[in-house]
Amino acid sequence: IGFRNFAINNFNKLGIREDKCFVFENFVYLILKEKLGSNSKINFWRTKAGAEVDFVILKDLKPIAIEAKAKHFNKPSVTRSMRSFISTYKPEIAFVINFNVNEEIKINGCLVRFMSAESFVDSFTLAS
Repeated sequence: IGFRNFAINNFNKLGIREDKCFVFENFVYLILKEKLGSNSKINFWRTKAGAEVDFVILKDLKPIAIEAKAKHFNKPSVTRSMRSFISTYKPEIAFVINFNVNEEIKINGCLVRFMSAESFVDSFTLAS
């Protein structure tokens, strides 16, 4: 991410950048790669209709959806795309990485864990 910022000469704070979603998503990807190790495969999910989930990981042949949302939430909010993924694949757990919320909600039997970026870096794990 730093090299990209250097190449485009943009070192502004994340909150005012036009590309903040892209930068935040790449940040989440890099942390996932570090925490999961080289043996884990990180995929994404997209339908023909355009619904998408940023990252999908398989653990014990069960999908885990992870969304990177470069925003502050007033309360936990799950996108239509994430709801579609949950409805279709019935994961036990999903994550929404964001700027400020650390809460959990249930949607159709799936535990959706909201984690602030700080909590994500400090304590993200797929351990049960």
